[in-house]
Amino acid sequence: IKISESAENACEASATQTPRIRFAERVIDIGFSFFAPSPAIVSSSLKSAPILIWRGIIVNSFNYIIKHLLPPFSSIFRDAYRTVLCYHSPMNTSDSRIRWKRPPDGKPRKVIVSFRLAGINGRKELSGIFRYLGSGHNWDLRIMQSSEELMRELHFSKRNAKPDGVIVDALCPEDALRFLATTSVSTVAVDIGRECFSNRTRRLAFVCNDDGGVGLCGAKHLLSLGNFRSYGFVHARGEKPWSVRREKAFRIGLSSKGRDCLTFADDPDSDPFMDRQNLATWLKALPKPTAVMAAWDGRARQVLEACHDAKLSVPGQVALLGVDNDELLCEHTAPPLSSVLTDAEEEGFKAAEALDLLMNGKMLPQPRTILCRVKGVVERESTTPIAPSGLLIRRAIAFIRKNADKSVRVPDVVAYLGVSRRLADKRFHELQGETILETITRFRLEEIKSRLVSSRLPINRISRACGFTNLNYLKCLFKRHVGVSMLEYRNKTTCPILPK
Repeated sequence: IKISESAENACEASATQTPRIRFAERVIDIGFSFFAPSPAIVSSSLKSAPILIWRGIIVNSFNYIIKHLLPPFSSIFRDAYRTVLCYHSPMNTSDSRIRWKRPPDGKPRKVIVSFRLAGINGRKELSGIFRYLGSGHNWDLRIMQSSEELMRELHFSKRNAKPDGVIVDALCPEDALRFLATTSVSTVAVDIGRECFSNRTRRLAFVCNDDGGVGLCGAKHLLSLGNFRSYGFVHARGEKPWSVRREKAFRIGLSSKGRDCLTFADDPDSDPFMDRQNLATWLKALPKPTAVMAAWDGRARQVLEACHDAKLSVPGQVALLGVDNDELLCEHTAPPLSSVLTDAEEEGFKAAEALDLLMNGKMLPQPRTILCRVKGVVERESTTPIAPSGLLIRRAIAFIRKNADKSVRVPDVVAYLGVSRRLADKRFHELQGETILETITRFRLEEIKSRLVSSRLPINRISRACGFTNLNYLKCLFKRHVGVSMLEYRNKTTCPILPK
């Protein structure tokens, strides 16, 4: 069909067109023959006449045909008309606010991904994206590893082919964020605050780690190791919002057990050598033994080096905990570093899932924030408990965790520890702030929640597999501790970004 040169070029691959589209082209050709003197006149006039006038003629011709001549097939032709005409309209592609209608032609979607692959999180997030694409999604993925490369690609796309979607992380340059804040391209921001997109409300989603959960998990783990004389938190260099959120949650977790938190923040004007000296001085001043949490594994390695400079033994005088579980860093230090395990791969998977929904127009109009939960703590030598009471609690918790899917009882835990029931209850109350029975119940409910999310087994089978013979008792127990029913928890957790 010759509607215009752009339409002709867009529809040149007739082999890839469905029979509905090819049949619709024939109907539009009939419309031209019906309303115009001849196809040759129409074809030549289209090159000189304003395109909007001729587009109106086409619309009226097509609507007349499908309304009066072919009513049984009107829906088929209407779909094909929108595909052939509306998508291939020769409009100005440099306007970032244009809403294009993608044809169902199987072409891959152009997606720009900007991650810092030098760190463990960027690689895991990219792995999550690949895992999502492995389920059959057709994307043309453009991976940008530097700010210059990203800016060149964005400016090139603005002048030429506009991308269908963009995924960026916290290390995205500010000029790129400002550029994305003024476009309507479907965008997913990973570990980036909403303030960077304060003027944009549509086709936007946020995926981030649960920084509050990271801080609480770190506090809970250090508290379980025994009674330390002091607790500290070391911020990342520079004013990082995620570091502040983790420190705040860490402080809250400690205060719930009556402990105070001392913090170390670097001097913005100091160089790395000066920062290391200041950090060693701060560590010396802490009452020993002390437990310290660093904002991330790279910072934890710097704390470990400062401990060596200050002649402080780890974990004898300083118990040290990092975040992210970068195995290359954590397993090759002396001693190996314990670390809070975040789910960066799930971040990448959720980011790809959210972007796919945005590109298909299935997200809610307001930006959504998707949190990825903490997976736990990977324990290594830097947090080996130094108090016998802490070792006792760790043995009990390991036993309860291992047998959470069985009908473990309090006498079973006491018999495994080889101590009196009174001493075991006293140590649990001092270090855990809960009884042995409450700890058993918490771990068994965590096992139930894990199976509700990771499988589609019926609830009654999950109940029996976890040692609950009375389903009604489990339902009441779950509702009392979690706040929602098991079915509501499964629906809410497995599909956190889909609107009802």
